[in-house]
Amino acid sequence: MDDVKLLPCPFCGGPAEVERRGTMRQSMIVVCQDCGARVESGDVTDLTRADSLAWNMRQEVVARALVRQLHAVVEDFMPNIGKCVLQDYKRLNDTLVEARKFLGED
Repeated sequence: MDDVKLLPCPFCGGPAEVERRGTMRQSMIVVCQDCGARVESGDVTDLTRADSLAWNMRQEVVARALVRQLHAVVEDFMPNIGKCVLQDYKRLNDTLVEARKFLGED
């Protein structure tokens, strides 16, 4: 697992390291070396693919949750479009479209 590339911390961008190797009986722990953010998962060292590690998936999960929240804001905003500045709505909607493209949801 030492050769597995862990993505940077989704909170601070710092480097991550495996604190505890995962086995069939023991969870894996990955920790950010800078801010201390950590994920404990059922990933098994040498069996779980790098792109499937919980630590590496977390950025995408967080991003998808943010896109869902942003979409809800846009949907709530629509009925009140006459009460707001059209430019603000357009900027918000453009951000949502770009986020969906980035995540391959468009």
